[in-house]
Amino acid sequence: MLQLKVALGVQLFVSHQKSLCSYKPTVSAFTLDNRRFGVIICADNGNRAIYDLLYESGARIFLAPNAGAIKKFEGPGNSWEALIKWHRKHRLLRHRQIAQTYGVTNVYFDLKDPRDNFADLPDWIHYVSGKSAVFGSDGEWMASNAGNEECLVVADV
Repeated sequence: MLQLKVALGVQLFVSHQKSLCSYKPTVSAFTLDNRRFGVIICADNGNRAIYDLLYESGARIFLAPNAGAIKKFEGPGNSWEALIKWHRKHRLLRHRQIAQTYGVTNVYFDLKDPRDNFADLPDWIHYVSGKSAVFGSDGEWMASNAGNEECLVVADV
């Protein structure tokens, strides 16, 4: 059994303003402990062609770091509690569905937002949830954190 440990920190950069997902991706899986992994970073998580290519190259564990920036125009609410609830309903549901669709383990992890207060940095175009979760190949919710926190999520896969 392989044990995945995902350590999360604070986001230290300002995200790009546009998502460029219309290119033809070139990706490959890598092997660790006789398991094939595929990595889908940031806005690429919206491009199913990347998941298809990784799956075709043998990846059965998808790692999706920094894959859940929530744009302000998406209307996630006016507090961290509302944002985490919105995130669970919208972003995490997508990653659970990816696990089910491909029959893989999907490890989603997002950085903690650097703001102390929800209203800080009003010019930023997005929020970061600090929410992470591991979904089994049947969509089972295997492990997660509360959100908007630095943490270590551990799951046996």
